[in-house]
Amino acid sequence: DDALLIRVSGREAPFRDIVAHDFWFRTLDYWRITSSYNAAQTQVNADGSSTYVVARSDPGAANWIDTGGLSEVVLVHRWQGIAFDPRDATGPAILAERVTRADIVRGIAAGTIPAITAEDRERQRERRFKEFGLRYRE
Repeated sequence: DDALLIRVSGREAPFRDIVAHDFWFRTLDYWRITSSYNAAQTQVNADGSSTYVVARSDPGAANWIDTGGLSEVVLVHRWQGIAFDPRDATGPAILAERVTRADIVRGIAAGTIPAITAEDRERQRERRFKEFGLRYRE
């Protein structure tokens, strides 16, 4: 079972997010699954970067992007409000690589990929659903 490992810099951006979409560019059920993260929802690495793992099933990575069972998704990441000079090669960057599930397990064990427990994942989902509900209060 392969996964996509994504490392993102640019922590100084006041807003950033990453969102998984289906083939028709519809967002997945982000209120129900972890198919998107914004800056407040992302667990950040010690150096300020973020590590995401895109996979069909939960590998135990804190920033798991759930594909909702789809084998192919369209990912969009954006930074907003970041001061960036395009002539500066040290600006924000995204690095992605295809890895195996075993690579993810080794990264979690080595501490290079932030981990989450099953209990914390359930709390994360509950919080997402509750926060989604705040949008549609009467």
